[in-house]
Amino acid sequence: MTLKCRKRRALTAFLVFMPSMILAESPPLPAATASNPALFSSLKRAETLSQQAESSLWRGHASPVFRYPGEDTSLGDGFAVLDAMMRSADPAARMRAVEGYARFASREALSRLADALFDPDPQVGSAAAQGLRLQLTSPDASDQRPWLRDRILDRVIASDGAPGTPFAQSIPELREILGPDMMSLLQDATQGMARRRATALCLGWMRYEEAVDVLAEAVWADDTALAAASADALYRLGDLGFVPVWRNLLQHSDRAVRVIAVEALAGLGGPQAFDALCAVALWEVAIDRDLQERAVAALAQWPAPVSVPL
Repeated sequence: MTLKCRKRRALTAFLVFMPSMILAESPPLPAATASNPALFSSLKRAETLSQQAESSLWRGHASPVFRYPGEDTSLGDGFAVLDAMMRSADPAARMRAVEGYARFASREALSRLADALFDPDPQVGSAAAQGLRLQLTSPDASDQRPWLRDRILDRVIASDGAPGTPFAQSIPELREILGPDMMSLLQDATQGMARRRATALCLGWMRYEEAVDVLAEAVWADDTALAAASADALYRLGDLGFVPVWRNLLQHSDRAVRVIAVEALAGLGGPQAFDALCAVALWEVAIDRDLQERAVAALAQWPAPVSVPL
């Protein structure tokens, strides 16, 4: 039997006995969306077996990487099959592809999982994040973390800081793996501003609370795009202790930062935030009319009845 035949046979076995690595909460497969009968049959079989499985790759296991000394973890030509599934319009097919990539300890698999973080379906992105976390929590895989960080930042930069809501919902899974390195990178003045801006946004999306002080400092950067990204990240962290910071940011030279400051105060609530918004509404701080109107609208929605004389 040729090597190519052996690889194809191994891949067929992998697709049939995939249940041990399928998410317990995988979405049901919509019967009307699979156009390829053979692919649909394979996916249905995987779904049936997954429901019978007693355990899952994602539950109760340490990293799946490096657990098989001497085992060949390369899919070889099999990546073409998983890649074809990943290009499917059916999110269930893409989910199965992600689960396949997560099984193999190779840079190729990690690369595809990293790209899957940006999938338009949030469940596919979440599965990719779980696969990356399980693989990269192994001490032997620590050298892969900077590579993953840089790949994610490159994608965020390419999207002009707007990679999409599904990505923002998935990346918190990688908080402990990527957070420390990203916080250090944000503090590194030798990095390009686009990279530091993307880093600040990621720290906010990850809800990495340890970065609060670093972000509060970066808000006052001379680069207005970095300042706005850092303010956006602080807003996502939702720390009530930083109301004084938001009040100071009402005087920021960049209007985008001032808008975020008003929105953050409105979202945080509490007596200090209320007082700060009143100061805006009553023109006690130098601010434009649009932001004053935003402050008044926020006060009108305040939980307790409020009367603000103008």
